[in-house]
Amino acid sequence: MHRIDVPSAIPALPTPKQPGTPGYYTDGDPTTGLQATIVSDDWCNAVQEEIAYVVEQSGLVLSKTDRTQLYQAIGKLTRIRLTAPATWYISPTGNDNNNGLTQATAWQTITKGYNYIRDHVDVAGFQTTLQLANGTYAAASCSFPVVGPAPIVLGNTADPSQVIVNNPNGPAIVATNGATIVCNSFTVQAAGPAGDYGAVGSGILTGGGGGAIISNMRFGTCSLYHMDARMDGVITMGATGKNYTIAGSAAAHMGALGGYIATADTAVTLSATPAFSQGYALAAGGSGQLDAWGCTFTGAATGPRYNGQRYASIMTNGGGANYFPGNAAGTLANGALYL
Repeated sequence: MHRIDVPSAIPALPTPKQPGTPGYYTDGDPTTGLQATIVSDDWCNAVQEEIAYVVEQSGLVLSKTDRTQLYQAIGKLTRIRLTAPATWYISPTGNDNNNGLTQATAWQTITKGYNYIRDHVDVAGFQTTLQLANGTYAAASCSFPVVGPAPIVLGNTADPSQVIVNNPNGPAIVATNGATIVCNSFTVQAAGPAGDYGAVGSGILTGGGGGAIISNMRFGTCSLYHMDARMDGVITMGATGKNYTIAGSAAAHMGALGGYIATADTAVTLSATPAFSQGYALAAGGSGQLDAWGCTFTGAATGPRYNGQRYASIMTNGGGANYFPGNAAGTLANGALYL
């Protein structure tokens, strides 16, 4: 779509003339003296500007060589209803102004993909997937829920180390305000100061009723927690792919600070002996709860095995004091439970 650009075009939109009587076109009839309809500048400008307005409001830039822009704009500004599972593509070399429908027209950020599905797709019960190409991505923030199955963010199932979501100044993946996201087969790593909710260096952070479902993940170095559930946030394992790798250190691997984390019956592989200064498993804040029974651990870690505070609970279903990885005894304080 483009605005007329012939030499006789004028640079500013003219003031429309007074409205006439609405009517219809005719090519005339010489036998009766009926004149053919003259197409006015007012009418042409109105049609041009109506179409251009839709395209520009969708965020697209008018292009003389692209004759699909009105179609693209309608897709951006309206909701589509799925009739089958659907996949959109994301790449480090993509562009969030693309349509995400192919690898060649991939988006660049996970946040764009999640927001698009939330705002423009009626999933109608079908699964949606955001397929990540190999490479490194900026942090993702998911807020407010998709009505239907949670979108799957899918990396490299054969080698999750090839796909990295990294934030040097805060959490890598955030799900809040009821949003739920499925994290499958990629690496998270994060840095930044510990403390403020929005700036903590956790790999996966949930809160405010937000949730994350993980499968075949890889946890790199994080300045706070690999998994961080706060303020009614939830982190659980998927029904399949109940395994993940810990490849970097963190203050704690699991931190349930007023939230809930469940990693029961999961195979956990630890490489390069990660260190956990606050404990492998940390629960605090009254409603903080960890359910981690039936897990198998391959590899070793340093630091306390667990750390329970302020009436929180850590459930191993009788796994014993040495159940979690670590080289120091776990601790309990202020009514916390280790079961």
